[in-house]
Amino acid sequence: MIVGHAGTLSDRLSPGDPRAAQVDAIRRAAQQAAALTQQLLAYRRTQSRQPAVRNLNKIVDGPRSMLQRLV
Repeated sequence: MIVGHAGTLSDRLSPGDPRAAQVDAIRRAAQQAAALTQQLLAYRRTQSRQPAVRNLNKIVDGPRSMLQRLV
């Protein structure tokens, strides 16, 4: 939903608008959050069937820049 709204907002901005970078950052952060959610859900599904070693550092490394800006 956020990705769709960011795309709509991006389409409405004129070329060269300085806010375009911020909208793009929102879109990327939403996509990373969605990917992380999917990975966590997949981890949960596989956990009950077959234990597997996961590198959580790799999973959370993607949204690191967004988290650093928030903190």
